Amino acid sequence: MLPVVRAVVELGGSASTRHLYDEVWAMVDPEGRWEGVAYDSGELKLINRISLAMMYCKRGGLLDSPRRALYLITDEGVRVAGLSDADAKVPIDEAYRAAERTFAPNKRAQTPDSATGLAKAVTELQGVVRDVIGRAHLDEAARAEILKRVEQLEYATVTEAQAERIKEKLTGDLADMMADRLRGEDDS
Repeated sequence: MLPVVRAVVELGGSASTRHLYDEVWAMVDPEGRWEGVAYDSGELKLINRISLAMMYCKRGGLLDSPRRALYLITDEGVRVAGLSDADAKVPIDEAYRAAERTFAPNKRAQTPDSATGLAKAVTELQGVVRDVIGRAHLDEAARAEILKRVEQLEYATVTEAQAERIKEKLTGDLADMMADRLRGEDDS
């Protein structure tokens, strides 16, 4: 976060997103080691981290953004930018914690029906798996192992969206396994 704040100061107290990316990149990676380092999606990792730092600086009161793609330094941002790295640690940590508090609380913790919906999603997932492996040509040991793993799913640690993705993946994986087994029987 500190390089982002210092970059806005260096750029005269205001910066476009593009200029801010360029300035911060030059400050934190002068040797170009991060050049071309990207996630599978193609997004550059350093740009992602700079974007997150910009968001945290804004939410933590170090920057302001009166309109899209424009960042202004706040009085607190100017103060922090002028501190040494060691002295800036505490105000940067405070800004980070302030930013964290602005994010929406965990909806699952807020919604009384979410645990019921989640339990239903996991139960449905377990049913789909039982159905698919019931139709698969698996020996008893393989069926028992798969069912054991599915029964161990703890719905309290899985979000509804995760349960849905798991269900889709397991259904696909089991269908592939079933097709492989059937192809193997045809070859015999």
